[in-house]
Amino acid sequence: MTKPQGVSYSDQHISLHVWWRKKQFVLSFAHANCFRAAKRELWTNLATSNPGQGTPWMVASNFNATLRTHEKRGPGSFNMGSAAVFSAMVDGCSLIQIPSQGRKFTWINNRRRGNVVAVLDRIFCTDDWFSVFQDFHQKVLFKGASDHSPMLVVLEDLVKPLNCPFLFQRSWFDHEKFLKIVKDSWDECISRSALYVFSHKIKRLKSVIKKWARETFPNVNLEKGGGAKRARGDSKED
Repeated sequence: MTKPQGVSYSDQHISLHVWWRKKQFVLSFAHANCFRAAKRELWTNLATSNPGQGTPWMVASNFNATLRTHEKRGPGSFNMGSAAVFSAMVDGCSLIQIPSQGRKFTWINNRRRGNVVAVLDRIFCTDDWFSVFQDFHQKVLFKGASDHSPMLVVLEDLVKPLNCPFLFQRSWFDHEKFLKIVKDSWDECISRSALYVFSHKIKRLKSVIKKWARETFPNVNLEKGGGAKRARGDSKED
């Protein structure tokens, strides 16, 4: 991936060109103003950032606006006018809200009386983005000190790059067969210069350990995920 290049920016947003696997993408990040008039300016700026057909585009933002009545709960009326202008921008830019997992509401006013929750944060993308990342979705995580919940972008079916780094797990040392696996690989004879022999043995050992780890710990990712869930504990959605 090359260095990102700016497309446009304002006090409410920034849009960037990025390249990945020789393909260009546009990423837009925004934080909408609370005032309706100022948000109109953001909608215009985002429309200007639209790269058009053929270039994948993703927009992630705290839009400070809801699209539908069920996206807000608590005192206060649903603003039909604000939602209509927001929806017009989304439709005009051919944006699609990506599937969401986790908490339904992304913002809470943190009040015991007059409690309000709403969907203010979301991620959109275009058809061109889905053509590259087919299993693309967001996870709304549990909030900390902020009144907004963090959002995690997930690409589960993304193919790993060929130069993906090798991650060594310290727990492998505890397995009774690990040291023998390493010794057997390293002891295989190679007749070349010392530098070539060392380099080749390192590469071969990496492949041997990766194959052994996949066969010996086939469910390591599931086990880590389960441990993370148990550590967090079960919670109900809003």
